[in-house]
Amino acid sequence: MLLNNEVHVWLADFSSFKKIDSYRALLNGDEFDRLRQDGESFNKMLPLLSRALLRKTLSRYRDVPPQQWKFNRGAYGKPEIANFEVPFFFNVSHSAQLAVCAICEIGPIGVDLERTDRICSADRIAHRFFAQSEVDRLLELTDEPRRRRFFELWTLKEAYLKAKGVGLTQPLNSMSFFLKDDGTIAIQFVTKSDDPACWAFSLFEPCLHYQLALAVQRPKLLNPLNIRFLSTDAGFMESEGVFKEDVAVVR
Repeated sequence: MLLNNEVHVWLADFSSFKKIDSYRALLNGDEFDRLRQDGESFNKMLPLLSRALLRKTLSRYRDVPPQQWKFNRGAYGKPEIANFEVPFFFNVSHSAQLAVCAICEIGPIGVDLERTDRICSADRIAHRFFAQSEVDRLLELTDEPRRRRFFELWTLKEAYLKAKGVGLTQPLNSMSFFLKDDGTIAIQFVTKSDDPACWAFSLFEPCLHYQLALAVQRPKLLNPLNIRFLSTDAGFMESEGVFKEDVAVVR
């Protein structure tokens, strides 16, 4: 059950999946055809596993079989529920062996998940895509803290754009994030294209070498958000068990 100030973030670790049938049963005909065409490469499978996680997650909150959910895509590719009127918002992301689905009734939501031990030119990417104030603060850090902060900023930006549903049509340097010592996260916009007071953000490390960011658009006077991070077991199609739950409060 979702309370009006709650966000639920469901995480699934697919590293131990053994049987295709355990998730194939949740896919619709088009998704199954994609699976058959793409083969059984795990990298090609993961988007469909994420879709299976989305279907299962939605069915936790409404009495609808997972296979019956239908989706449309917005102008920039953000999935939307096509065949049921529901009062909640959702978003999904995946990286390497993990997938995540975030859901709430508060307002548009975006989630981004990235593996942080992959090879990337963090400094070069930051100079090209980040706001100058973010680059300046990054350069004040030493190697490992700088790399960690890079992924925090990158996932926050992605989560915000996914919540807005605009993809990368809005430049990443059109916003800048400030991560304060007390753990709060603030956003500033280059132009007055949005209201910082209407957004709440959270960062979370679900396991070693992964960074997750969450963005939620909310009414200004809403009480602090309770964010519940919930992990299903690897066989989440076959079991409803939750083995880990962490709660964060975002003001």
